Parts: sequence; structure tokens; C-alpha cells
Amino acid sequence: MGCRAYFLLVLGFSSPGLCAQWETVGEGWGGLVRDLHYDSLSGRLYVVGASQWAMPGNVLIHNTAYWYNGQWYPMGGGADHPNGFPTGLRPPAKDIIPYDSGFVVVGDFWSMSGVPHTRGFAKWENDQWVAMASDTTLGNFWGSSVDDGQLHLHGAFNTVDGQPISNWAVYDGTTWQQVDTTEEFGFNTAKAVRYQGDLYVAGNFNTSNGVNDLARQGPNGWEALGPGLLGDPWVNEMVVYDGLLWVTGEFYSWWGNAASGIMAWDGSQWHNMFPDIFAIAQGGDMDVANGKLYFSGFFNANGMNGMYGYGVYDGSSVCLFGGPEVIRGNMTFSADTMYASAPYTLYGTAGGPVVKYIIKWPLDAPMDTCYTVASRVPALGAGSETWTVSPNPATGHLTVQAGGAWQQLRAYDATGRLVLAQDLPQPRIAVGHLPAGLYTLIFLDAKGYPVGRARFAKE
Repeated sequence: MGCRAYFLLVLGFSSPGLCAQWETVGEGWGGLVRDLHYDSLSGRLYVVGASQWAMPGNVLIHNTAYWYNGQWYPMGGGADHPNGFPTGLRPPAKDIIPYDSGFVVVGDFWSMSGVPHTRGFAKWENDQWVAMASDTTLGNFWGSSVDDGQLHLHGAFNTVDGQPISNWAVYDGTTWQQVDTTEEFGFNTAKAVRYQGDLYVAGNFNTSNGVNDLARQGPNGWEALGPGLLGDPWVNEMVVYDGLLWVTGEFYSWWGNAASGIMAWDGSQWHNMFPDIFAIAQGGDMDVANGKLYFSGFFNANGMNGMYGYGVYDGSSVCLFGGPEVIRGNMTFSADTMYASAPYTLYGTAGGPVVKYIIKWPLDAPMDTCYTVASRVPALGAGSETWTVSPNPATGHLTVQAGGAWQQLRAYDATGRLVLAQDLPQPRIAVGHLPAGLYTLIFLDAKGYPVGRARFAKE
């Protein structure tokens, strides 16, 4: 397949670039791919969406399948739907996530392979579908997440396992429960994660006290993060990476937010981590793979022409890759390959190579453009103090004179770049490897909240 030529712009230096190829997985699907998961243990690529067929071989899949050793295989009889395989925003199978000893799929299907009580969600285990409840009711099951070994079911629904549960249910391996019986999260939730010891939920919802689309469970109920998300936002995904909580979705700086499309929260404030990259439409997906944060969306970049769909951040630099005008999708990763959902053609309505809804990209391919990222030094919270270290200036080690209890340590250089991370409280800190210069130490408690600060010079 062909692909558009472009140039590399790496940390300010331009050079002719090689146009690495996107490739179709097999010969693609016959309809929309909604979510993917690569299982490194089995070497299988699991795919769900809205398609009766996968190619080559015109394999009958009924909306769920896996790719293994160059062939597509159906997952039993797949997701049944009275209208066959509707496309658009509500495909029969929407989301797949590893859980326990199998994979959970959620969506708008009426059953999985005809197995009783698998309406809306089911588990693929030992190559067969099994029910996770004694009774299910069709709703708008949007997605799922796993936290502390528990499965979270997200969407817009009001009954799970015969119980009145609204929009966000949690499963402990035996029973389903409402996450918070005092809160319904109007419309739908999409993702739950734990950060700094607290439970966070994101999606497109409103709480009874007016918090919208992203909330943290605090001692007095669900609370906004700082000023909250402003405008008319929608959060598609959130993950924890490099000590920060990252969110992506439909929000913009011109609405008053810190950034457009993708932002990071440090426990006390929002940051625009990628000022050289800006979203022109909503961010789509994020995934931590091979020690890096990957993200998709609709992005422009300083010094580059065209819209980019994919990026990666390694803690020090952020890069866009895959060529301009490629339409973004959901992602999953093996050790050397990114797999992603796509339109029928690589550039969507603008045409381009036919990829039939599913593509892959080699992770060793060159980047289109990269920018150095300066980490943001976390702000001290209320009640925290400035502490001292000695000797100052230092040459090899520092001794901490702490003003209180601390558990973790982060060191930043004069540009705000993270240069040292320590997760155990040691009274002596080795700094001999750091270049000469001025540094800021931030001390954090067990939950990751900043509780103290010290500055020192390294000779």
C-alpha cells in the first residue's frame, strides 16, 4: 500500500524522512472495528466491533474475532444482535478488557453465542463464552475498566444481575454492586482508575452536586479536579503514567482548560505537558505500552503541516508518528507493533489506501516530529513546608532535614525536567550523578501528595 511522503523534524533539526508503511491486519474486516487487545501470553490479537466477516477466507465472526499466526478465528458464535451488525456509534461489541483468567466484552449485543444471561456483557474464558450474572438487561454498555482486581462496568443502564444499578457497576468476582449508592452519575461513565490512592471516574456525566465528566472520590463525596473540566467536555480515556493522571477527550484551552485534547493532573493542578502539540478535535485513546505513553486524536504540531493521529511520550520527549491525515483509532500493542482501528481507508473520507478498518504500525519506524518536554514541578499543597538539605552546595550526597513524614521523592532541574525519582524514604540521597546546576526536591506522602520542598545546588 502507498503512503504520503513527509519529513522528519526531530528536536528542531530537519532531515529527509522515510515513509514507513501502515499495513492492514490480514485483509481487514468487513465493518467497523471498535476495540482491540493484544494478549502477549497467547500471541493473539483480539478485536471487537460490527462486522460479520474477516479476511482472508471470509471467516464468519459475528462481531468478535482474534488474529493468530496469520489467520482470523471466530470467538464462538460471537455477539448476537437483532439487526445483524449495525454500524455507527453503537456496534454490537464495543470494548474488550483482560480480567481474571479471560477477557470481558461489553456492548449492545443480545447474547454472546446464544449463551443465557450474556446480554450486554460476557466473559471469554478457555475459548468459550460464559455469563457473569444471573440476569442482564440491555443498556448502553459503553466500556469497562479494572481496579484493584475488581471489574468496573460503565455506560448508561439501570439494572445489573437483577439489581437496580445505575451507570456504573463493580464486580468483585462474585457479586455486582453500585459503586456509590448515593450517586447515579447521570448519562454515562467510561473509565475508572486509582491515582494517589483515590478513585477517579471519567466519561460524560453529571453528579448530584454538579461535578461533570471527571470526578475524584473525596472524604466529602465526589469532587472536581481543581476548577474541573470547563465548557462542554467529554472524557474518552484516562491512565496513570510517570506520576501523573492523564486524560484525553473533548475539551479545549479556549474553553478555559489547561490544554486541548490531552492534559495531565498531578494531584493538585492541571498541566499542558505538550505545548508544541494542540488538538483540533477530541482526543481518542491512550495506552501505556513498553514504558511509554501512546495517544491518539486529531493534532497539529508546531513546524509541521497537516493533522496527525498518533503520538508517543517517553517521559522526556513527545513525538508524532504515522504520517499526516491518518484518522486516529483505538490502540493496542505487542512488543514491536501497534495495532489500531481505522476507517475503510487510511485517510477516512479523504481516501487513501484501503485498509478495511484495522491497521498495524512497526514501533521501530522513524518519528515524524519530536519535541523536548519539560516536566512541571508539582505545587505544594496546603499545610506543606519548605524543608532543608545539607550540604548545600552538594557534591555526592544530601542529608534531609524533613519537616514531617514523607514516602517518595522527586528531583527537578532548573527547567522543570524530572531527573530523579525515589520511592523509599532514605535519609541520604545520592546526587553525584547529576550535572552541576540548581535543583528542586519535592517530597510526597504515600498517596503521592506533595508535602515538602527543598532546593539545592550541585557542584
